[in-house]
Amino acid sequence: MHSKLFPCLLFLIAGGYSLFTEPCRKPILHALFQVISSANFRTGGDNNDFMHGWLNYQVEHHMWPQLSALSYQKAQPEVAAICAKYGVPYVQV
Repeated sequence: MHSKLFPCLLFLIAGGYSLFTEPCRKPILHALFQVISSANFRTGGDNNDFMHGWLNYQVEHHMWPQLSALSYQKAQPEVAAICAKYGVPYVQV
C-alpha cells in the first residue's frame, strides 16, 4: 500500500502539524495525509469537470484512487464539510 511509503502527518487542532517517522498504518491517517498534501482545482459543474478530465479532484483522487472519477463530484462537498468541521485545511484553488 502506498501509505506505508510516506511518513504520517497529523493535524493538530492547536495549530500545527506534527511529523512522525513511522509509516502510516491506519486508514484515517492515510486519508488525513492525502487531504493535507493535496489541492483541488476549481470543482463543480459537469462542463468544468469534463474540461479538466476530472483531474481537478486531486484530494478525493488521492484519498480513494480506486473510486470512479464520476463519483468525485459527489464526494467533494462531503470531504470539504468534514474537513471544515474538524479544522483540517482543505485547499481548493
